[in-house]
Amino acid sequence: MNSPSLWKHVAVRAGLGIYCAAACSALASAGPFDATGVAGRVVDPGNPSATVINPELRVWAAEVVDYSPSPGVNAANGDPTKALGPIGDLPDGSTVSLGDLTEAELNQGLPRGEITLRMASPLRNGPGWDLAVFENAFAFFPPDDDKVFAELAFVEVSSDGATFARFPAESLTTTLFEPFGPAFAGIDPTDVRNLAGVHRGLVGTPFDFADLATHPDVASGLVRLDAIEYVRLVDIPGDGSSLDSLGREILEAWPTTDLVFGNGGHDLDAAAGRYAVPEPAAISLAVLGGLMLAFVRFRPLKRRGFPIETPSIMPRRARGD
Repeated sequence: MNSPSLWKHVAVRAGLGIYCAAACSALASAGPFDATGVAGRVVDPGNPSATVINPELRVWAAEVVDYSPSPGVNAANGDPTKALGPIGDLPDGSTVSLGDLTEAELNQGLPRGEITLRMASPLRNGPGWDLAVFENAFAFFPPDDDKVFAELAFVEVSSDGATFARFPAESLTTTLFEPFGPAFAGIDPTDVRNLAGVHRGLVGTPFDFADLATHPDVASGLVRLDAIEYVRLVDIPGDGSSLDSLGREILEAWPTTDLVFGNGGHDLDAAAGRYAVPEPAAISLAVLGGLMLAFVRFRPLKRRGFPIETPSIMPRRARGD
């Protein structure tokens, strides 16, 4: 059987490339982009033989707002709640498929599969990456172990759930990967930027909100980088009909719809934010704490039986006038 999803399923079941022990250092390859990912799990400081969820992954998706897959996704792979909460323990079926359009479906103008998630709390722009998206891609056998079987997706974010800003993606891949089979070479992650699914399973693809600073909806204030609450992923059929932000064709494994396993396209595991917007109660407590500190600092002090106050607010009688 020459199905790409079958090869992906077998590789994941065999445990190939689903854990980045080195926490996702950049893969050695020739492309211009940094392929460093976000480790989903890290070594447990209290038990070096175990791993824990990366503590930098602070805010997970908490609600499915919309799930509209392409045709061909069965019930087992079409449960969108699998994208909620922390990353799964691949390969335990912890992903939800967006589906992949065939040539005939593209010619019919069918919409690409997509999912919209609401985060547990709003996210804000901070130093470095702000959002990590996890898929179940896998690496290949040497000498192609720096390549991944990638099923890509656009990523968009929103403050109100109505207006979304899409990250400016770039793809330098020039090969349409077909026919499929064990000789399939995969995508070089250093040739791709701002597209989800380009990192191995349990390794998140990072997104920096600063990349959206010049987006028209950000400039107008419709999308606020200090209050991102929704994340949308839109599957990319890898035939070149989807274009990156510079008008180049995006090529990848296509078509990947699998009638045996009932999946295809981007297989989302989880989405996590790094910087949470402080809760109003926390802000109020911080303000109250500052006022109390100011009160303690400027209150009268006792010395030799009479009050001594800060000179700038000292009454004339205390200065001996």
